Amino acid sequence: MSDDTLMVDAQQEAQPAGDTPPADAAPEAEPDELARVSAERDEYLDTLRRVQAEFENFRKRVRRDQDAVADRAAAAVVDRLLPVLDAFDAARAHHPEALEPIEGVLHPALVALGVERIDPLGEPFDPEAHEAVAVNVDDEQAARGDTVVEVLRAGYRCRGRLLRPAMVRVGDEPAGESPSEG
Repeated sequence: MSDDTLMVDAQQEAQPAGDTPPADAAPEAEPDELARVSAERDEYLDTLRRVQAEFENFRKRVRRDQDAVADRAAAAVVDRLLPVLDAFDAARAHHPEALEPIEGVLHPALVALGVERIDPLGEPFDPEAHEAVAVNVDDEQAARGDTVVEVLRAGYRCRGRLLRPAMVRVGDEPAGESPSEG
């Protein structure tokens, strides 16, 4: 006898003869047992769906929290750079051509961080984004103070969050620039 035949004989001897049902016999389950198993299956499927939904909500919450942490970190870095940006603006007022190469590198880097400069010259005054520190007053009547006529210091937003409001002077629009005249 070969080794293969011995192994098959050993496997057949290890299986009791009554364990394998005949191939043509269908398992007969009682209706109560079938209903119980179906109900248990439905309960497990319902639990699985709930766990999957909870896990998906957890993933979304973690992603949202990670984005919030990244936004706060970027805002903290940019907030520390505001004095540098103010110094850069002051230097650019005196020597704009000398700072063009630096601005060519700095501006894209700030945009990549989600930084937006608030420079509202000529725009309506917005107390949410502007800090009025001076008001132009006409000799004949007090200014309405609804238009930014000068930006004293630029403001900044980072990823939609206001870091610093723009420091502005407000007053009436100059007569020649009013959009209603024409």
